[in-house]
Amino acid sequence: MKILTTQLTAVFNRISAQEEQIETTARILAQATIGQGTIYIAAFDSLQSVVTHALLGPEPFLGIKPWTPDAEINSADRVWILAEKSADTVANDLANHLRSNFQPFAVLVGDKGNGVLVESADACIALGIEKGILPNDLGERVIQPLSLAALYAYEAVKFEHDDMVQG
Repeated sequence: MKILTTQLTAVFNRISAQEEQIETTARILAQATIGQGTIYIAAFDSLQSVVTHALLGPEPFLGIKPWTPDAEINSADRVWILAEKSADTVANDLANHLRSNFQPFAVLVGDKGNGVLVESADACIALGIEKGILPNDLGERVIQPLSLAALYAYEAVKFEHDDMVQG
């Protein structure tokens, strides 16, 4: 338990060190809130847990909607893409579509954040989790806390966003 806590603390510290990217993500999302647009959150695989928390958690993220392929995104809207891997095909397709339409968007990726998805985004938070954080008895790396780390980053972004639009 102590090792797990130490490793999770290291993951959270890596995320909190990305303060500028957290603020930029919040600013991009706040543009939709202030401009009467919609914040679409496009989460893939296990990171869909963030959408559930954003919509149904004790402090919902007001003005946020889950992205669907048939969403009609207008110029006042903003999109936050959450993908386990920077190479996620659907996330990259969405990013390419947004970029080709000059639509600002932010990205959160579970890995170290390499490639077109990250490079085309206006802001990127990279969780840096590419393998398990603990060794098991067989020498394998286990426990990939992607959802936990993404929720931590989400809360940081939401806190900054709310401060921007309410302050």
